[in-house]
Amino acid sequence: MKVKIALIAMIVLAIKGDTSGSPSGQALLPALLVTQLTGKIKGTVSDDKGSLSHTIVTLEGGDTKREVITDQDGTYEIEAPPGIYRVYAEYENEGVFCPSRRPAFRLRAATITVFNFNLTPCGIAHGRRQPNSPYVNLGYVYPYKEEIIQITSRDSPDKPSELMIRYGKRQEENNSIEYKEAIVSDSATDESRDPIVGRGTRLPVMVSYDVLTIYASSVCLDPKTLRLVADGDDVIVEDGQRRMHVRHAEVDFKASAPLATLIKR
Repeated sequence: MKVKIALIAMIVLAIKGDTSGSPSGQALLPALLVTQLTGKIKGTVSDDKGSLSHTIVTLEGGDTKREVITDQDGTYEIEAPPGIYRVYAEYENEGVFCPSRRPAFRLRAATITVFNFNLTPCGIAHGRRQPNSPYVNLGYVYPYKEEIIQITSRDSPDKPSELMIRYGKRQEENNSIEYKEAIVSDSATDESRDPIVGRGTRLPVMVSYDVLTIYASSVCLDPKTLRLVADGDDVIVEDGQRRMHVRHAEVDFKASAPLATLIKR
């Protein structure tokens, strides 16, 4: 009801502007309607050294697909109709950085959701110069693994259903799954045994669901209750609006209830 009332007020205001012959009044109605009927995502793309320009950010869902390229400050902004989308970032020069993505999330009208991406170097699996050729054939390896857990709900069929976990090591014990950070090691080198770019880099576990993203060195998940506990020296929680640094975070991913996030500083 509040949205409808707001739209009616905007229409009346725009008509008054048209009646007076004001150019600004004529342009007001379309602009306000677009703002109310679409949602927006924005954020920055960076690596460990700073912002990354020339990165392609793609928003895709249903029949809608939007692509933009980050500016010199590594920022981007995309506007689209409400719906369920996936968003991912990929550096323009393929193979330099591993692409980063988020699972399905709901974009709501008249809201701005923030997704920040931190791209990590891809490891060089092999590289050999071909005879009489200036080119080198390279193969790249991802320094982490990804796991998608499906969350279904009869009460909320339109709720995003993907819980994505990016990790380095995975261990099951006592009805719990522990995910640990990835460390780029000497095992990924080129054929000349030269160390890869980014060797020794620690990549925290990333848990992503809807607009919620958690980064931590260690994460434990109960697969039956879908209760997650994140610990570490610096746990980072992003909720689509804010970025918080905590020491401990607990999250309930319940299929039949709204997402409940419990954070203890």
